[in-house]
Amino acid sequence: MPRIYNRAVYTGRLAISGIFLARCVGLNKKELKHEVYDKAYKVLTTQTLADINDLRDPGADIVRVCIERELKLCGPHKFIEGGSMPVNQTVGEVMQKVASGLETISILVAGLEKLIAYLKSTVNLPDNPISKLEQAMIASKCGIAHLYKCDSKDENGVPLYVGEYMFEDTCIARASNVNKKSVKSETYTQALEALYSKTLLELIIPVVEETNQNEEEEEVHNEAVVTGVLQANVVQCLLLSPGSSRPMWYSVCCCHRGPPGQCGTMFVVVTGVLQANVDGPPPVVKPSLIEAPIMDRLLNLFSTVSNSAYTTNNVSLIDNCLTNSGLTAMCVYKKVSAESKTCDLCEFYVDQYLIATGRGSSKTECEQAAYNSAYNMLCRTSPSDIVSNHPKLPPQETTDPLLLETEMKGALPVTTESNADALRQHGFDSDVLTCSLGDMVLVEEKMWTNDRRTAAFAILQNTCNLNGLLLKWTFQNLKNAATKNYKYEAKPLGKYKCVVYVKDQEVAQFTGFGKNKVRTVACADYLFRLLEHRPVLQVVKTDDRKVWIPLATLSIEAESLRKTSMNSPSKSAQPVNFLVQAVLAHVKTFLPNKDGKELIFGPGFSDIDKRAICGEVKKQGLFYEDRFDNGDKYFAIYDKLDIRDVALRLKSQPPNTVFRKYILVPTSSLPKYSDINKKELYHM
Repeated sequence: MPRIYNRAVYTGRLAISGIFLARCVGLNKKELKHEVYDKAYKVLTTQTLADINDLRDPGADIVRVCIERELKLCGPHKFIEGGSMPVNQTVGEVMQKVASGLETISILVAGLEKLIAYLKSTVNLPDNPISKLEQAMIASKCGIAHLYKCDSKDENGVPLYVGEYMFEDTCIARASNVNKKSVKSETYTQALEALYSKTLLELIIPVVEETNQNEEEEEVHNEAVVTGVLQANVVQCLLLSPGSSRPMWYSVCCCHRGPPGQCGTMFVVVTGVLQANVDGPPPVVKPSLIEAPIMDRLLNLFSTVSNSAYTTNNVSLIDNCLTNSGLTAMCVYKKVSAESKTCDLCEFYVDQYLIATGRGSSKTECEQAAYNSAYNMLCRTSPSDIVSNHPKLPPQETTDPLLLETEMKGALPVTTESNADALRQHGFDSDVLTCSLGDMVLVEEKMWTNDRRTAAFAILQNTCNLNGLLLKWTFQNLKNAATKNYKYEAKPLGKYKCVVYVKDQEVAQFTGFGKNKVRTVACADYLFRLLEHRPVLQVVKTDDRKVWIPLATLSIEAESLRKTSMNSPSKSAQPVNFLVQAVLAHVKTFLPNKDGKELIFGPGFSDIDKRAICGEVKKQGLFYEDRFDNGDKYFAIYDKLDIRDVALRLKSQPPNTVFRKYILVPTSSLPKYSDINKKELYHM
C-alpha cells in the first residue's frame, strides 16, 4: 500500500474456499495477521451464514484509494515531524480513519455507480448541467449538496466565492469566482465532466484546494552525515524544534572570523533538513555515502558495526552495515591444496582491503568464521589502521588455481538475481539448457489470469522454470531513496532500472520507482509480446478420485505378493514391506509407457510407507508429490515431461482437453500487446 508519512502500510484479507470473511489494514504484518483472524473469528461466531455470504471484499484498490483520500483530507501541513503531535501518533490516527472509512467508501462507490449509470443510460436529459445533475440526483436517490464559502478576497478586495459539489462527504468538484451564480454553474459543469470522464476510484479521492508549489519545493535533499570522529571544523548541533521535545541532529560548519583569543564573527552553516517548513510529510533521513571518500565510508561502517550487538548471524549484520555505508565487499573462497575438494578458507575484503579470514570444512563454515573475525576486527581497530596496515586484494587473486568462488556483497551498483536454483529443483542443468526462446511455452496458474499485468513476473518465472530457460533480472540504483521525498508518499522513493534477460538475451527493461514495480512492468512488457505468438498452457485442477488406485486394492496385491514370497527364501535381512512392493510393481509396469500420465494412489498410507516409496521413486529418476482433497492425503508419481510436448499434444486435441493438469488457452481469449502501454503498466 502507499506509505503514510514514511511508514509502510499493509492490507490483508482472509477467505475460506473463496468466501470472503475479513479485510484489515495495519502497519505490522504479524499484528495485521492476528487482527484479520480475530475479525474473521468474530464474523464466524456472530453472523449467520446468509450474512456471511453477503459480505463483499472492498479490495486492495479501494484500500489504496482510501489511504490516498485520508492523506489528501489531512493536508500537507497537518502532520509534520517536530510539530505538536508525534508522527507515530498521527499515523495511528490516519490508520483508524482508513479502517473505519472502508465501509463508508463502499456506500460511496455504490451511490456513484447509480448516479453515473443514470447519467450515461438516460436519454433526453436537460442540457443545463445544473438541471441534469439535480434530476440524476433525485432519480438515483443520492445525497448531494452544493456548498458555498466566502473566506477570502481577490486582488481588488472583492469577496471570492468558493463552491464545492459534495457527494455524500466527498468533494467531486470545486470552483471559485466573484459571482455566486457563476460559481455554481462552473462547479456543476466540472462535476459533470468528472462523473463522465473519471473512474470510480478517481472520484473517491476528494478535490481539495490547490496550493502553488514548484518542483524545487517538493524536493528535499538530505545531506549524508557521518557520525563518529569529526573533523576539527565540523561539530554536531542538537536542536529542538519549537513546541517539540524531539531532538534533531544537524551537521554544522563553524568559521570564526577575528584575531585569535578575541571575539569575532561566527558564521554557522547548517546542513541537514529543516522540517518545519517542508510541504508534505517528513523525509526519511538516511545516510547516502556512496559518493563519499573511502575513509568516511569506513568510519560509518566501523561506527555502525561497533554499536551493534554481537549476534549468532554476523553475516546479515555486516552485510546490512556495508550497504548502508556505501561500501562493497568480496568473499574469496579457496581450497588449501590442489587435491582438496572442499572449501577450506574464506578471505573477506572490504573495498579491496583484507579485513579477516575464516577457516573451516565447508563454504558456510568458512564464511561464518570470516564474518565473526571481521566483527571483532571492526570493533577494535580504526579505518586508518585498515588502510595503512592491511593488505589489498592482489590482481592475481582471481586467477589463483586454488580459487573456488568469489561473491560480491554490499552497496553494489548493479545487483543480479536469477532462477538458477529453481532450474536445479526442476531437474535442469543451468549449464546445459536446450530450449530456445522460439520454442517457449507459457504456463500460468488460474489465479494469475485475473490480472496478468500484476502477475507478469510470476508467469514469466514459472514459464522459464518449466521450459528450462535461465531467467535473470538486474537492478541498477539510479536515485538513492533519501534524495527525494514525494508528497504523500504516493510513489516509492528509490529509483531503479531493471533489465530482464532470458537465456542471456536482453528481452525487456524499465526505469521507475520501486524495485518490484519496475521488475513487474519490464516482465509485463515482454510477457504481453509473447502472448501474441506463443502457446499458453493453464494449470487446472483435476478430479484424481476417479483415477487413483485405492489402498484396499493395493492391500490385496500386497497380500498376494506375501503369499508368493513364502515359497522362496528372502535374500535380505530386513523384513519386506509388501505394500511398498505392490506400489513399485505398478510403477514398473505403468510409467515406462512415456505417455505423460500420472500414477495416483489413494489415501490411507502411513508416513513410513510414503517415505520408503518416495526414496525408491527418486532412485529411478521419477517425481513424488503429496496432494490433498477434501481432507484426504494421497500422492502421485510421475515422470518428467517436456512442457513443449504437452503443448504439441494439446494442439491436436479438441478445445478444453485436459492433459496431465494443463489445458491450452484459446488465442482469442488472450490480451494483445497493443491494448496496453508502459505508462498504464507503471500506474497499475
